[in-house]
This record gives sequence, C-alpha cells and structure tokens, in this order.
Amino acid sequence: NFEKTALERNLEVLQKAKLISSANYTLELFTSPYLEIEIKKDIASWVNKTILFNISAGHISRYWEVNKWAALATFCNSLSYRTVIVFKPQDIGMAKKIHQLQPGVILFPTQSIKEIIVLMPKVQLVITPDTSAVHIASAFNIPQIDLFPAVTWNFNKFRPLSSRNIVIQPEKGALIKTISEKEVISAVKKYLLDELVPCL
Repeated sequence: NFEKTALERNLEVLQKAKLISSANYTLELFTSPYLEIEIKKDIASWVNKTILFNISAGHISRYWEVNKWAALATFCNSLSYRTVIVFKPQDIGMAKKIHQLQPGVILFPTQSIKEIIVLMPKVQLVITPDTSAVHIASAFNIPQIDLFPAVTWNFNKFRPLSSRNIVIQPEKGALIKTISEKEVISAVKKYLLDELVPCL
C-alpha cells in the first residue's frame, strides 16, 4: 500500500504477527550521553532562535543549490535567527561556498548521524531535502520545511511526521534544485512571521 508511510506499513506487519497490540505511529530516538557532552561544548554560546540547514542528501538529484542556501540564510539572519549548517564530510566544499556567500552561517560538520540526533532537539526549525534529517526531526517533533521530489510513492512512504511541517516539491520530473529560494523563504515566513508555529 503506497499510500501509507514506511512506518505505518512496518507496524501493521507487527500487528498482524501479534507482536504489538496497537500501532503507535510516534517516533522516538535516544541521544548519546557522550556526544551530548561534546556537542554542548560546541554550542555553549547558542541561545534560542536557531535554524538548522541540512545540505547533504543521499543522491545528487536531491541537492539544493549553494546560492539558494546562502540567500535563505541571509533572510533568516535578517530576522535575528542563527543559521547552522550540518553536512557530510564529502560536502565540506559546498558548505564553505555557502559560508563565503553568507559568512553569518555556522558550519557544523558531522561525522555520523548520531551527531545530528543530538543536535536536533536544540533547534527551533529544520530545513532539509528529503533525507534522514526529515525523520530525525519528526522523532523530536521539530517544525520542518522539507524539499521533496515530486514522486508520489516516495512522498507517501517517507513524508515528515512532525505535527508542524511544510513540504515543497518541484514540478513533476524536475529536480529539487529547481525549487526557488523564494518558495522556501515564503515557507519560513509562515513559521517565523505569521506565527503559525511558535518557534520563539
């Protein structure tokens, strides 16, 4: 059934096998105490109003463009929000280019997904392409803006489960990079300016 998420389908199997009595669709993650200590050192000066940008993705078709990330960071910074970029080691060149265009961003290279899990509950908003960061944000119910390919079965299977989310998709058949920065900035405005979601 491609209308249900992967989580719903997996839980249904467990229900039918009578391994669970009811399907609970609430995600849950646990952070590493060691990484909590290490990351606290790095983010000791952070206060509220932090937006997390995840720029890495599993496939080149799901990468957004450098200049668009920089424009988005400029807008968020103009509202006095701190913008933090997480990325895989192989994307450090991309992260540095964004930083050159907008020096106000904070680069936070990660060696493993465990670091993102620790970092996630400490931010007020996440902006990411369709990747594991969507599900980590969902587990902590963090508001998110997600850039998804216009593929129905993929969206149904991997859609965000946060109670507060906005999904932006390109024209059918187009790549995520064709999504304009204006579309994403408009979504950010709904959260931060129209106060549809209390991010402060």
